[in-house]
Amino acid sequence: MKFQSSHQQNPSQNVMSGNIPRMLSGKRILIVDDNDINRKLIQWLVEEQGGEFDSVENGEQAVDACTQVN
Repeated sequence: MKFQSSHQQNPSQNVMSGNIPRMLSGKRILIVDDNDINRKLIQWLVEEQGGEFDSVENGEQAVDACTQVN
């Protein structure tokens, strides 16, 4: 027995039509990188996927950020 979806769509059609799932929607991400350009790029990617973020420059700041989370 074959199973068929009543709605078949090529994943590349999702991208072309702008129907990209926002995989990080409702998530908060801690971005840790000592390179400002890398942080900005990752921030942009997280925002594009619907996520929120905190961004720090090093591990010490990351630990501090984690201990201050409500």
